[in-house]
Amino acid sequence: MTSLEWLKMLGAKVPARPRVPESLRGWNIKLGQFFRYYLPLPALITDCPTGRVAYIFHRGLVKTPDTPSTVRGKVYHALLRPAYRESREGKVTDAMRYVEQLVERESVDPSLLPERWKIEYFYTRLREAFDLLPPDTEVYVEKELDGSFLGVSGLRPDLVVQPPPLPVELKTNFYRRRLTEYVLQLTAYTLALENSLEAPVDYGGVIEATPRDVRAFLLGIDALCRRKLLSLISQKLAVCRSLEPEDPGSPDPVYCGRCRYRPVCERDRQ
Repeated sequence: MTSLEWLKMLGAKVPARPRVPESLRGWNIKLGQFFRYYLPLPALITDCPTGRVAYIFHRGLVKTPDTPSTVRGKVYHALLRPAYRESREGKVTDAMRYVEQLVERESVDPSLLPERWKIEYFYTRLREAFDLLPPDTEVYVEKELDGSFLGVSGLRPDLVVQPPPLPVELKTNFYRRRLTEYVLQLTAYTLALENSLEAPVDYGGVIEATPRDVRAFLLGIDALCRRKLLSLISQKLAVCRSLEPEDPGSPDPVYCGRCRYRPVCERDRQ
């Protein structure tokens, strides 16, 4: 069973193989050498026309408080590694054991945790998904990828399943309107995998985890995705180079008014 067949068993539809010029493969791209800044991935996939998000990520000013949504994401991601390990070892452990470790390790507010049945349901479905993998399938959980050639840091897909190499992201708040961001995130992982493996990577996967279901999507990473990502990298790295510390970009009434990083921006400007 291939990685694509595995996602297909989880409900994903396999798109046609995208056509990608060799010039847009990861091993042919060397952008990072032209820049002295390396931006975290979230600064690239957030739609911020003023460059403020790129700036505050570069400055390391993003420290937003926990919410039920962010805690749910932390909990589900913390269960990835033990779910895969226990699936391979044939063990069954109470998922709450790992949640308690997360609460203690990261000082998470217990009142923000999802309901116990939701955590147990997700963990069971995740175990079932890993149980479908043949023993010879290679799976890497939260594998750190080198994005220095792109001028990007923080490239750590939730899963890399192979063969063939497939980066997979777990999303606990899956919104169709944010699909472009997910594609760009997977495109960055794709280029980094190509660069390290020196082999084509044409797909990325998304596993959507909701309180009642776990579904999978398979996305083709074509030439358009790659050009869009490379364009954003060039633009936002240039923004970081040009902005002075006292000027993190001019506010935009349309975008900045609903930007969740705006309080951090405004604190830095005072």
